[in-house]
Amino acid sequence: MGDPVTKLSETLSNCVDKLLRNSSSFELFSDGKIDHKSLQKAKMRLWNDWQNVQLSSSGIGVKPTAIAEIELSRAAVSIAYAAINSLQADWDVERFADRAKVSPNPLNADSQQREKLAKYFNMPSFGHISEPTTFVDKHGRILAWYLPEILVPDRMEHINSSIKSLRSVLDRSLPKATQEEKCPWRSQGFIIPSGGGEFGAGRVTLCPGGFMQRHESTVVRDWLSEMTVTEQLFSAITSIIAPDQYLAGAESVSMLKNMVQTPNPVVWPSVFSGIEVIVNRETPYHRDPGASPSVYDLLVSLGRAHKAILDIPDLGAQLRYPPGTMAYILGKVLEH
Repeated sequence: MGDPVTKLSETLSNCVDKLLRNSSSFELFSDGKIDHKSLQKAKMRLWNDWQNVQLSSSGIGVKPTAIAEIELSRAAVSIAYAAINSLQADWDVERFADRAKVSPNPLNADSQQREKLAKYFNMPSFGHISEPTTFVDKHGRILAWYLPEILVPDRMEHINSSIKSLRSVLDRSLPKATQEEKCPWRSQGFIIPSGGGEFGAGRVTLCPGGFMQRHESTVVRDWLSEMTVTEQLFSAITSIIAPDQYLAGAESVSMLKNMVQTPNPVVWPSVFSGIEVIVNRETPYHRDPGASPSVYDLLVSLGRAHKAILDIPDLGAQLRYPPGTMAYILGKVLEH
């Protein structure tokens, strides 16, 4: 039978390649230079494709146990459009990463850091963004991929329904009111809706080693097992966005599986080294400690009909962040 993620990746890659080829009858790059006239035509064609797929691909009938063709088509259009719809920052990401400091506690972070960075770098101001976009440095290296509403509504409904099973675990993760100020910053900032809301509030953090050894509760293991097919879709998309990172992640998880001594270890379904479910929280601006500057975080917006914004101050960009949106960002480099 073969690896399902490999099959999904191949299909998705072929779809993206076909869309890019069909978007322009001329070469977009000639003699090392961009043909801006052809690029603009390609953008318009892919924008039309993206608009059409947004309107037509509700995903009705999508099953939680399999990835439907319409899901791959929608993802392919979003990725292809983002790939040629880029915004460029006028600085080098490696130099920027050397200057950008990670604060151990963003709540007490140096408020002058942005001003300090602005002395060395020409900070962009891209404003409000709502269409698939890539953000690149002055050399064309991709800093972030923004893929709004890349997931079909039915897939979102499956995910939202599964999140409800974590309600008790999420509620227990919240600090008591008297303890909140003493808690780590990642345990602060939660906003409990009136009456508790549909999903409650809180966070669940998972890592592959502990999960494979069944250190997590049955509720959490059952939830992640239910998310396996969806995680396969995320992995396939990651294989297109960040192929080297995908391969490194897949190899690491495979090696870890062989090291786990627990009988019948639970399968970790992601190529990422951690999964965190965060519900009803206003996250303070921060950069991620511990990660490599070249590694992307994957952020996925869940829930229903909210008007969240993903703010990236280093790019001067406010990204519309409705349910079903995915964003890949260099989390150690970019404040978010």
